Amino acid sequence: DEVSVDIDIEEGDIDLDIEVDTDDGSALAGAQLFLIEGRASAETGADLSRMFRDGGGDGSMAMGFALGSNPASFDGVISGAYSVCVLPFAGDLEDPNEMRELQERADELPVHCREREVPATPAAQSLRLEVPAPPPLERDDPETAHAP
Repeated sequence: DEVSVDIDIEEGDIDLDIEVDTDDGSALAGAQLFLIEGRASAETGADLSRMFRDGGGDGSMAMGFALGSNPASFDGVISGAYSVCVLPFAGDLEDPNEMRELQERADELPVHCREREVPATPAAQSLRLEVPAPPPLERDDPETAHAP
C-alpha cells in the first residue's frame, strides 16, 4: 500500500521588515526574530528553540535576523495576527570570542514577544519594536576561556 499526502503551503504577498531598538536607546548589536502566526510566548532562547523545533504557535513561523540598523526581512507574509518574538543581543559581532560566548549562552538569554496585526495592504510593510536592552555577555576569563 502506498500513501500520499498533499501539503498546501499558503504564501502571502506582503514583504515585512522588522526593526528592533532598545527601549532605553542603548546600542543593540542585533536580534534574532521569530515571526509566528497567531499567539505565542517565550521567555528564553531555549523556549524559542523548542518552539521553532516543535512548530509552536497557532500556525506558520519564520526566523530572521536584524543586525545593527538593518531590519529583519520576511517575504511572502499573509495578513493576520502574529507574535514577534525577539532575542536581542549585545556585543561585537565581529569578535569571534564574543560570537562564541553568544552562541554558548543563547538558550539562557531573555526573549520578548509582542503581538502585532499585519494588514492586507500595503504589499511592503515595516514594524518597529522596542525591547529591553540585552544583558551584557558574562565573559569568561580570556586567559582560560576556550582553552584547547
